Amino acid sequence: MKRMSIRLFGTARHIKMKKLVWILSVIFAFVSVQASGDVSDIFGSLFSSSSSSNAQSRVLTLPIVTLQGKHKPIILSRLDVSVKIAGPIAQTSYEMVFYNPNERILEGELKLPLLGGQSVVGYALDMDGVYRESVVVDKAKAKKAFEDTIRRNIDPGIIEKTIGNNYKLRLYPLPAKGYKKVRVTVEELLSEKKNRYRYRLPFVSSKKIPDFSLHIEIESSDTPVVQLSGPMKGQVFDRKETGYFLEYQKRNMKLSKPIVLSIERRDHHQVYFQKSRGKNANWFMAVLPVDRSGKKSLFSQDEKYETIGIIWDTSLSSGKSDKAKDLAFLDRFFAQHKGTTYRVELKTLDLSLHSQGSFRVAGGEWGRLKKRLETLRYNGAKDLSKLRIDKNTRFTFLFSNGINTFSDDVAVSKGRPVIAINSSTGSDSDTMRYIAKKSGGNYLDLSQMGIDDAIIELDEDDTFRIRKHSKSLYDIYTKKLGERMIVLGRMKGRK
Repeated sequence: MKRMSIRLFGTARHIKMKKLVWILSVIFAFVSVQASGDVSDIFGSLFSSSSSSNAQSRVLTLPIVTLQGKHKPIILSRLDVSVKIAGPIAQTSYEMVFYNPNERILEGELKLPLLGGQSVVGYALDMDGVYRESVVVDKAKAKKAFEDTIRRNIDPGIIEKTIGNNYKLRLYPLPAKGYKKVRVTVEELLSEKKNRYRYRLPFVSSKKIPDFSLHIEIESSDTPVVQLSGPMKGQVFDRKETGYFLEYQKRNMKLSKPIVLSIERRDHHQVYFQKSRGKNANWFMAVLPVDRSGKKSLFSQDEKYETIGIIWDTSLSSGKSDKAKDLAFLDRFFAQHKGTTYRVELKTLDLSLHSQGSFRVAGGEWGRLKKRLETLRYNGAKDLSKLRIDKNTRFTFLFSNGINTFSDDVAVSKGRPVIAINSSTGSDSDTMRYIAKKSGGNYLDLSQMGIDDAIIELDEDDTFRIRKHSKSLYDIYTKKLGERMIVLGRMKGRK
């Protein structure tokens, strides 16, 4: 898997689900087997992750611009937030205007923290009063474009993801006693709890924003039951032709608490269509109930003997993970499956993969294995291109933060499932999700969930294969969300 940067030199095209159609029946039947086939590139970044309720409960600091040297701080003078929600998908655009109070032109770095499960899908810089949109390119190409453009004293506009779900963007020039405008667009799959979708604007700050505006659009053909909390509590939505809208503006706005939006999930099926421009194909998204009949558990209680693997990241950065929580997870897992005797093949991962021997776990007793894990030492870098999964194992637990310090490549293939587990707040969750999904396993973020929730999600199979009743459907991808299934794909034809 290659790391990606977003390069500002063209126009980004994003799929927007605009037209909502309610239907009484659907043409899909679900079979509970593991999905095969590649994920659509367009929706891959959005549906490679979904935010847990714990991840969504975090609060974040406002985006800031840092400077080199001693200067007056750059001021966020205006923040315009535009939110569009269609079913369980939310797209948020942040338009930020920064003021440079200094007497000289400066270069700064914009730091933008995001919640887990959110992905940057585009950004634009204001150049002479006109926004220039971005496109996604490979990291090597972005670096070359940066070097070529910087020689001409032009801002190349590269946004880069750093450790955790944090982004940074070079801003140049910041005009003396002048303004710099930037727009960043984020997409996410909303968390669902107790039949409600939950959206959060997580930023908080003790400083007031001179100019603040918020536009929320909920696409719905009937009246949604919406609850607002935080600074926006008590605001009312207006009905328009395509849905419900909220417009809010305030000077000297203080975000003392996150703005939280809770939307009642409707029981009937939801289908969204987007007509392609000039192509004989259209996009669709359906939100449907899940049929779990015939689902086969990865952790069957019927098996008396199993061989499984544990790959334990011993790089220096992984040493900062919550090892007590990792061990507590294994303790709970073996206790719940004490009817199965396990042969555990233990390996450690740094710049290479090292075998640490085999361990027998019977009746939930795993003291010898636990002691070995507690005595491991952490140092050096990590190379995920050296990752190898033993095909003789039923599945493999990978305990890692996903930070690939030595290489941009990740070695993983379809075969035996990998349960990727992270307990570090500073992690590369996208890489961990990629490993899990590519292998047919699951990703558990212990930094954002408790042990009980992790054990429940451990056996959740969130991919399904669709039995089609129409040859006009193709490029289909599915994603489980609570008790619902999201189906994405294309439809042949111009209508």
